[in-house]
Amino acid sequence: MRKYRKLLIDVGIILAFTVLLMFPYLTKSFLAIEHDTFFHVSRIEQYAKALQHGQILPAIYPYENGGFGYGSPLFYSDIFLLLPAILHNLGLVLVDSYKLTVFLASFFSGITMYMLASKFTQKSSIRLLAVAAYLFSNYRITDIYVRGALGEVFALVGIPLILSGLYEIFESNQKYSSSYLIGLVITVLSHNLSFLLCFILVIIVCFIYLPKCSFDRYKILVSESMLACLFTAFYTFPMIEQLKSQQFYLNYYASSSALESHAMAFWQFFVNQTVFGLSGNQYNASNAMVVNIGLFLSITPISYLFLNQKERHKFLTIMLGIGWICMLLPAQIFPWEYIAFARVLQFPWRLNMLALPLLCIPSVIGIEKLTHKLKYLPICLVLLLSLEGIFHLYPATKRTFIMPHNTTWQEVTDGKLIDPYYSAKYMRVELAGGDYLPYNSPDFRSYTNKIQTTSGETITTGEWIDYGSYRFTITNPQTVVLPITYYKGYIVRNIDTAEILETSLSHNGLVSVSIPTAGTYVCLYQNTIIRMGSIWISILTCMLSIGYIIYRKRKKDIL
Repeated sequence: MRKYRKLLIDVGIILAFTVLLMFPYLTKSFLAIEHDTFFHVSRIEQYAKALQHGQILPAIYPYENGGFGYGSPLFYSDIFLLLPAILHNLGLVLVDSYKLTVFLASFFSGITMYMLASKFTQKSSIRLLAVAAYLFSNYRITDIYVRGALGEVFALVGIPLILSGLYEIFESNQKYSSSYLIGLVITVLSHNLSFLLCFILVIIVCFIYLPKCSFDRYKILVSESMLACLFTAFYTFPMIEQLKSQQFYLNYYASSSALESHAMAFWQFFVNQTVFGLSGNQYNASNAMVVNIGLFLSITPISYLFLNQKERHKFLTIMLGIGWICMLLPAQIFPWEYIAFARVLQFPWRLNMLALPLLCIPSVIGIEKLTHKLKYLPICLVLLLSLEGIFHLYPATKRTFIMPHNTTWQEVTDGKLIDPYYSAKYMRVELAGGDYLPYNSPDFRSYTNKIQTTSGETITTGEWIDYGSYRFTITNPQTVVLPITYYKGYIVRNIDTAEILETSLSHNGLVSVSIPTAGTYVCLYQNTIIRMGSIWISILTCMLSIGYIIYRKRKKDIL
């Protein structure tokens, strides 16, 4: 009982850390608008609308981008937005729905870091120091309060679990690792690029252990990875199908990113005050956002090197080595301009997403070993780190570009706060970088919402009759282009005969269909065979896993 009481106290302290991290949100009724804030708020709004129409796993948000539709759920999983979307439907305003999402993600990332630290130390003060270092890192604060990078905030929940799982697989005799499985699932469903980085991390760790680890350990790793693949099939397989179906803006960004422009200049490693700026080494210190992991995690890992050989742990040494590599690789001196395959990362400093969790544990273990006689030093360090957090967070309370508390999404798209397009050819407040638009998309600001021929002649106007159903009437058989952004899976059905017509990608990225006879038709998104099959794969995997867990528990109780 005493053990659980102590654990409960630690969870309460992690909750207090999270409250401290969130105080710019909690002390203000408004939501400050950062780089991608509008995009993620829009996701909550659109998911809430989809739920109202019974779509738990929507593929398309038909009313986004001025009614042309956008398929972001096919490329950017919204499953972790289910709770805020439900609460929004129950009356919680968008501003609070978003804040709650960030709060919960931050709290659970503190919990998973605590779990990782518990693999290496029994001292609560040291575990909590790791949590504080993780939560109050410069990189995380920039993610939340400068970039509005909700996907990475979610991914920071999963990465410590992946590290815990790798430790369990390669340094213990466990027959399975639920930590690795859950961490992998969370990361896949959070942020594609974060998962890519974690995949590379797993491969590196596998190679390091290859000479001395038994084949059974690798079998566990592969089986858990395959199981994670099945759990997330509902999202990953349809995404791959869509990526292979056409070229998107995303393909352009991945092939043309100037990595060298976003590599870190020497001074950027040491900036230690939150800056509401942009990414790029062309900016000065007052205009470049802070993307380092913070002075604490940049310096304290050195303490681990002072341990004698017997006090060092192989896994921690690996974490330290890879962590330092990830921290230093974004440097401007590295020839990023010649590494074309890495352009998909967009920014070299994204490697700090790995450096952050990798360096937390070696840092605190080094401090623990060197200060074992100074009983209260870890507590003092926690307080110091918390105060450093307040110093970094205080500027976030002074933001002036804000979304007032009761703002509706309709007011945002109507331009009450900002031009919803602001220099983009699409509605930027909803699409952010427009990564998942077809590459040849038109200028949506001026493109007509009427139905046209392939030569651009306007012939008729359609109407939305239901969520995602676009009805129109054609008097002459011909090929037409509908004012709907094309994604594989759109069909057109003749209302009178129920005949299904296949659609195709038009020259300007919209839905094109050949109408064989005059009549009234409806265009809607229908799940592809791959998407429907993938959803069932994930459902069956969940059911079988639950059944297996119940079976194992009953068998254990009988024995």
